[in-house]
Parts: sequence; structure tokens; C-alpha cells
Amino acid sequence: MSSRVLLNEKEILAVADLPPLSNETLLLLQEVLCKLGAQFTSCSNSSSASVFGSTTVFTSNMLSLILHHKKQWRVPSLRLYVNINLFLMIDPLLQIGAGLMASANSEESMLRGFAFGRLAIRIIETHSVSPEIACSVYNFFASHIMIWHRPLVETQRYFLAAITKGIETYDVTWTSIAVIDRAVFGLFAGESLDLVQAKLEEAAPLIRKNKQEVGKHWLAMPMQLVRGLRGYEESNDTTGSNSPIDADNVLVQAKITQSHTHLFAYHCYQLIAAVFNGNTAQGMTAAKACETYLPSAKGSFLSAMYTFYAAILYAENIDALMQNEMTLLNQKMEMLRLWTKTAPSTFEHKYKFLQVMMSKKADRNIDTLDLFDEVMYLAVENGFIHDAALYAERCAQWLSKFSPKRASLYLNFARRQYDFWGAGMKATELSQLLPPSNVVRGFCLLYLKISLTRSSPSKPNKRIRKSICEKGTRRQHPHKSSVTRFP
Repeated sequence: MSSRVLLNEKEILAVADLPPLSNETLLLLQEVLCKLGAQFTSCSNSSSASVFGSTTVFTSNMLSLILHHKKQWRVPSLRLYVNINLFLMIDPLLQIGAGLMASANSEESMLRGFAFGRLAIRIIETHSVSPEIACSVYNFFASHIMIWHRPLVETQRYFLAAITKGIETYDVTWTSIAVIDRAVFGLFAGESLDLVQAKLEEAAPLIRKNKQEVGKHWLAMPMQLVRGLRGYEESNDTTGSNSPIDADNVLVQAKITQSHTHLFAYHCYQLIAAVFNGNTAQGMTAAKACETYLPSAKGSFLSAMYTFYAAILYAENIDALMQNEMTLLNQKMEMLRLWTKTAPSTFEHKYKFLQVMMSKKADRNIDTLDLFDEVMYLAVENGFIHDAALYAERCAQWLSKFSPKRASLYLNFARRQYDFWGAGMKATELSQLLPPSNVVRGFCLLYLKISLTRSSPSKPNKRIRKSICEKGTRRQHPHKSSVTRFP
């Protein structure tokens, strides 16, 4: 029988407001806290959240005691000791929250994990905490906990806070991570691709200065996706001003170091590119590779993006799926359904879109078209214009079988949204598929009529001739000046 977290959401958040104890008792409890924190941070699997969940009641209470007495201490070594204890306490709180998110199968577990993360943020914002600790806490909270409960655009504030704290302490590693994460989360939130690329390029000088080989790889993977969508040529310089892409080298180095996290990230970005480009074979290969390395990325937002884009591929080819792939699709739908309850602005339109893709038929069905319209509206309303473009493109593919004219309207909508997003390659691709619009056709007909009129000896229309004569003989009033005067 596995242990479970005993605190509910309100009790977890109330930990920071507990009254302090005496200093003598506090020093004894610090020693226990260090041991609990060190033991927890040494655990690498997601089950550590449940193993240490029952002890969180004790450790969380001890954290508040330390913070209430920290201002009264003047011994430098003691303050350093408390700072270490503080780090060992806040880090387990975040790890517990992230662990609950990764292994959650109910809304209650998701809310409890979010409460642990909010507790850690409340501690560093209401007490004197060193910037070294605050930088990693802000970044980890935004990238692993907050995303499952709040709108995706709100993570930008915490990433900026992490970058500011990292610059204060010259922590190049955490600052580089925060800069890259800020750009990646902006990408998935629907920010313009030129802005996303500019954010990614900000990390290049930091990586070059610190000679971070791992940082080069983390920068190269999203940069390849962004530049590919924009239609730019790749660069061989992995730290230059144009921020670079050498994805093949990323894959080689990940295999050499046997880093499953890097391998998952690489194949996940390949999967996303394949979905937007309509490359089913490449997407299926990348999805299988992601599933292999998924345990190394559970709890991260990139794992949620894999879940969504892999489900799109499976739903599009639902008639050709094998039994194990159909099982995976159902599991991904269940996860998305859970995330829809806690973060509807991010996941509701994704879940409904997949429902439409799984239920749509080849014949005419106005209800299916209404559902497509609904998911496109939800995506645009929440700022996910790239998702709205993808939905409209898939809707046009479905409509083209029995209503080509209406399909062209949705295809044109997708083209405009891709253009707003900055995906020039996709906008150009869809422009070539669109038939000549009514506006262009009308302009061509008008130009043809004017040409025929000029070439014919017949006189112009009397009404047109009369208006031209009136304009030519009209005189200005003698009392009105022709010069416009400004006060």
C-alpha cells in the first residue's frame, strides 16, 4: 500500500502562516529538515512524491519556523546554514508539486501539486531569499507546475523574474535555461515567430560566454523548428548572432551521452514539425521515439505537446491504427481531458479538436462543421492562432471532398492565421493551394472591360461624361480660401 499526501490544498497554502517556535527547538528541527531535504532531492523517480508525501506535513511546517526566525540571527555561518536549509526545503516542495503533476490521475492531485508550487513561490516572495535560490524556483515553477493550471502567457512573468535573479548572481546556466524556456513557451502560446526567434537569440551570447555544449543543443532544437516554419535557411553556426541550427549534431551527441531527455526533446520537435508539414511517416517515427523516452520528460510541458501532436497523427489515421496505437490514443485523450479541467484556456480547444478528428465522417455533416468552428473560435479567443490555423487547415481538408468552395474559405482563414503567426512557409504553401478569389476575379473582369472600352470607338457613358464635365467647370467660391488654415 503506497503512502499518499495527507494535506489538502488549503492546508498546504496555510503552512507559510504558521506561528514560530523558540530558537532552541528550531535549531534541532533544522538538522532533521536537512536530512529530509537531502534524502528527497536524491530521489530521481516520480514515485518520490508519494513516498515523501506523508512527511511533507512535518517538513512544510519546519520551513515556516526557519523563515520567521531568520531575521533575528546575526551569525554569518548560521545564516548560511539556514540558507542551505531553505534551499533544501523549497526544492523538495517544487519536486513534490512536479511529481504530483507528472503522476496525477485526478483533478484533486493536480490541485494539490499546484498548491505545493504556490507555497514555494509565496515563501520566496514574502521572505528574504537569496537570488541563487529564487532563479531556479521561478523557472521550475513556471515550466513544470504553473502550466497545468494557469494560462500559458502568464509563465512569461516568472521566466523574466528568473532571468533577472540569474543576472544578479551571474548564474549563466539557470539564466540560459530561463531565456530558452521563455521563448519556447511563447512559441506554444501563439506568439509571433519573429519574436520567438529574437528571444532564442538572446540565449546565444550567454551560451557562448559560458561554453555550454548542452546549452547549444537545447537552443538548436527549438530554433530549427522556428526557422523551418518561417522558411529560413539553416545556419551551421550554433552560437552566432542568427542563432543556429545543427539538429543532426544534437542527435549524435544525445546518443553518445545517452541522455534520454535530449532524445525526447529532439524527437518531439521533429514530431511537431511533421504535423505542421503534413509528413505522416516522419511524424509516426518521431512519435514512437518520443514514447520510448517519455519517462524522462514526464511533468514537463514538452511532454504535453507530444501528447497533443501525437494524438493528432493517430486521430488522422484512426482507421489504420493497430491495437496498441489505439490504446495510446485513448490514454492521451484521457490525459488531455484531465488537463482541460485544470487549464481550460490551454487544453480545452485541443481536446475538443481531437474529439472532432476522431468522430468526423466523410459524408456531409453540419454538426461536424459547427464543432470545427467552435474549436477555432476557442483557439483564437485564447491567443493560440497557430492552433486555429492548424484546425482550419484540417477542416478544409475534410470539406474539400464535398464542398470545395467552402473548403477554400477555411483554407484562406488558415493562411491568414499562419501569416499572422509568422509561419511564412506555411502561408506560401496554402496560398498556392487556394483558387483565385472573387476579389481578384472581379478585378480582372473590371480591367478587361476598361481595356475593351478604351479600344472601342464608342463614346463613353453619358453619366460618366457629365460628371467629368461638372468637375472640370466647377469654380471655387470667391470668399473661400484655397489654403487650409490651422489654428
